[in-house]
Amino acid sequence: MKKEKGSKELIEEHLTVVRRLIMDTEYHFTNLEFLYHLNEEDKKIVSGFMVLRNYRSILWHLIVLDLNKLLNNNKNDKFNLGRLIKRAKENRYKQFWKHPVEFSLLNAYEEYLIKLEDQISRLNEVRDKHVAHFDNKEVNFSISLPELKVLLSFCKDVYNSINYCLADITTHWYFPEMDMINPVIFNLSNYSKIRNLFYENLTKHKSTIDMNQLSKIIRPQAQVNVDE
Repeated sequence: MKKEKGSKELIEEHLTVVRRLIMDTEYHFTNLEFLYHLNEEDKKIVSGFMVLRNYRSILWHLIVLDLNKLLNNNKNDKFNLGRLIKRAKENRYKQFWKHPVEFSLLNAYEEYLIKLEDQISRLNEVRDKHVAHFDNKEVNFSISLPELKVLLSFCKDVYNSINYCLADITTHWYFPEMDMINPVIFNLSNYSKIRNLFYENLTKHKSTIDMNQLSKIIRPQAQVNVDE
C-alpha cells in the first residue's frame, strides 16, 4: 500500500515543481529580454535568420505557458502559487519549519495576487487564443514584457520566502553566459563584420586583410595593435 505523503512532503514537492517552472521561465525571459533590447545592427542579424525570429516567438509562448501554470487559479494547475501559499498558511504551526512562517506576509501575497488579476487574466487569454488554441480570430489585447517581468518577480519572491522558511535556502536565478543566446548573437555579428571586411578587401583587390581591423572585430575590448 502506497504511503500517503505528509504535509512537509507535499510542500517540498510543490516547491520543487514551482522552482523548475520559475527556473525555466527565468531562462526563457532573460533570453527574450536580451533579444528585445538589441542594438540596430544586431536586430538586423536576428531578422536575417528565420530560426532566430522563430526562437523569439517560441520563448514568448513558453513564458506564457509556464507563468499560467504558476499563477492561474485553475483546478488543473495543482502546483500554482495560490495553492502553495494556502498550504503554507494551513501548516504554519507545524514543527518542520526552520524559520517562522509569517502569516501577514502570506496574506500580503494573496492580496497581491488579487491585484494582479487583470494581468493574469490577459496572460490566460494569450495562452488560450494565441498559444494553446489559436482560433484565427482578431483579438484586441496585449501583455507587455515589463508586465511579464513583474509577474515573474512575484513568483520568485513567493518561492524564496516559503523555501527559506522550510529549508533555510534561497535561490539566485543565474545562468552562465555561455548557456544564453548572447554569445550566439555576438558570434553571428562578428561573422557578418568579417564577411563584410573580406568583400571590402576583395573589391579593392587586396590579397590580405589588415590584422588590426580583424582584431577590433574578434577582440574589441583588447584593442591589440598587431604591428607593435
